Amino acid sequence: MKKIERQPSSLHLYEQYRPLMKTGDVIAFDGNSGFSKFIKLFTHSPYSHTAIILRDDSALFGETLLLIESSTQLKMSDATGNEAMKGVQMHFLGQRLSMFEGSAFWLPLKNPIPQQQQEKMLAWLRHIYAEKVSYTYVRVWGIPLAKIEDACGIKLKLDYSKLFCSELVTRALQVAEVIDDSIDPASQTPANVAHFKCFEKPIQIV
Repeated sequence: MKKIERQPSSLHLYEQYRPLMKTGDVIAFDGNSGFSKFIKLFTHSPYSHTAIILRDDSALFGETLLLIESSTQLKMSDATGNEAMKGVQMHFLGQRLSMFEGSAFWLPLKNPIPQQQQEKMLAWLRHIYAEKVSYTYVRVWGIPLAKIEDACGIKLKLDYSKLFCSELVTRALQVAEVIDDSIDPASQTPANVAHFKCFEKPIQIV
């Protein structure tokens, strides 16, 4: 079947870097909402949210970039056409960026994820999406406490029935064997994710 030609978005920086984006890269968001400002305040970081990229070059529309995230946004339907829920969502990356109010940064992996590890990560992401894993506010309000607990060496329990955005990204990268399993996903913030050593320097795309 002949692939349908993709229509570029109006996001010039995104379109410039889009061909280089790969599975496992992360998008870090700098939001303008009150909720986003709260997260940035307590993490001393410009980042309020993180999500992970999936690239599918076999799609009908040519190379397709999807974004998997745990989010509270309900403004747009997900990539399957279903109504979004507060929790694990899947969106076409360009559409998600076009509707975002704020800035967004691309965190490229220094090294591509090998195919076998990609498949493991994709299986886990498909599972939590199919299970409709919900968003957790507990991690948000517990960010200062999480920092203290992490510094004291206290292991926070990861509850897979609910996920904060940076928990999802951290665990996905662990499943893909990109970062060490000793990192506690429950204590990671968007700021922590942005500083993982597996990433190049952030590049602004919105």
